Amino acid sequence: MGDGQGYSGSQQPSGGYSGSGGTTGYGQSQNPPSPYGASVVLAGYGEKTPGQYWLEKALAEFITYKRQDPDNITDYDAKQYNLQVTSSYAKMYLTKPALFKWAGMAAFASHEVGRGMQQAWQLGFGTGTEMYNPALTWIGGLITGRGGDVGPMMGKLLFWALSGGNRLVWADIFWQHVAYRDAGLRAIQEAQKAGDIPQRVLDAWTTIDSGSRKKETDAVWDGNALLLMYEQQEILQPKIYEAAEVKDLWKAISPDVPSPIPGHTVKFTEYVPNGNIRVFADRWKWIFESMLPAWRNLESSDLDRTEKLVKALK
Repeated sequence: MGDGQGYSGSQQPSGGYSGSGGTTGYGQSQNPPSPYGASVVLAGYGEKTPGQYWLEKALAEFITYKRQDPDNITDYDAKQYNLQVTSSYAKMYLTKPALFKWAGMAAFASHEVGRGMQQAWQLGFGTGTEMYNPALTWIGGLITGRGGDVGPMMGKLLFWALSGGNRLVWADIFWQHVAYRDAGLRAIQEAQKAGDIPQRVLDAWTTIDSGSRKKETDAVWDGNALLLMYEQQEILQPKIYEAAEVKDLWKAISPDVPSPIPGHTVKFTEYVPNGNIRVFADRWKWIFESMLPAWRNLESSDLDRTEKLVKALK
């Protein structure tokens, strides 16, 4: 886990759960190409890129769990990582609630992903007695037949898809929060210069930074929304939602996907009738028009309560 790759991209190979082999997928044992550019020398980073430097710092500070086998990730490991991802988002939000809106929302989202993972685990790894628990809202479509033949493999596929997305997003964006927290916009600019992040991500942070300096709350929210859009569109969409192994499962679970925002009870297909959570335009409509305003309203109406809710996820 020293370079972050074993944490962020341990991917389940196509065709099984043995933890070895395969070149495609998103779950247990495949490490994708590094998301960082060639090593460059910038002041303070040595031979590392800024992204590598800040990712290592983020891992050392926030991800204390170590899996037993460095070359494979078990279902137990994945659950532990989810807990620490959720915790890290919560802790980061609480350092700068006025700025880190994405992190606060991500803490609730990661917590909900953990619930979805547990429900998928019961179908895929459980004894079978848990399979028809009516509380299993995330996998309701699989159980009722909307997903085709119900079986352990479907639960495993969904489990690793949810876990993989959870870890990939963390590795892509959390170090940026650590960099901004410790070194401000300059660190993000250096990361873009080194090729660690694209211009649109730098633009998002620049909008947040400008909003902070000018005390323009709308700009801070706009910049955070741009980060949210990037992660949904450029990280989760191609690597998780379009993954061949699970491409057909998303429609089945779409009616059962809940909002992670406390007090926001609008499920995905309640806002996007007949929508498919796999389709970016459908998913973004729900997130941007319904979920994000609910998060902003929660925070702006009662910050003390919001911080208490986030602290509970630490």
